[in-house]
Amino acid sequence: MSETEKPKGYSLFIDGKLVAKGSRESFSAKYGVSLATVDTWVKKGRLPLRERMPLKHAVPFGYENSDEVPPVRKSPGKKGIAKKVYSVYQSGHLLGMGTADELAEQFHVKKPTVYFWISKGKLDYDQIGTVKYAIFNETETKKRFPQLDTQRNSDLSKDERKEKERRKHETKEERRLRRNIRAQMAIENSRKEELGL
Repeated sequence: MSETEKPKGYSLFIDGKLVAKGSRESFSAKYGVSLATVDTWVKKGRLPLRERMPLKHAVPFGYENSDEVPPVRKSPGKKGIAKKVYSVYQSGHLLGMGTADELAEQFHVKKPTVYFWISKGKLDYDQIGTVKYAIFNETETKKRFPQLDTQRNSDLSKDERKEKERRKHETKEERRLRRNIRAQMAIENSRKEELGL
């Protein structure tokens, strides 16, 4: 480790006294608390020295007596993951359009609620009922993010893509009928092969 690099880990203070040194995980195990609780201690450790001393807090190694505590580096997240645009419907009426983040902000809900709507949008129309649901909007996604390839099956012909999109919204009876037709065609083809035609 170089001289400029600080060791990784935290010093835990309770009532202004140093009680332990270690990682977030070790504090969680030692004191029987969740990582979220330890993260709260780390957040309190970013307060100025005078304000944080009476509180239970954790400070990165090397900053125990310092007023300036470096911010915790956030992970870069999922960079390069394609953002998708969804259309939100309720009882067949369009209510809004946007990415999951935009929809959460627009409808004043949390992102897991939007993900629930997206999962509902993957069901058959007759199973959805009157709840809100979201469907992937490919054309709007292409407009907003032209550099992204939203079509995973780009090798499919235009007719095959239309057929695949149409099948998303068909009923059980239509699927059963299509399956029966395919089975009947397979039986006819096998009979033709047996007869040598």
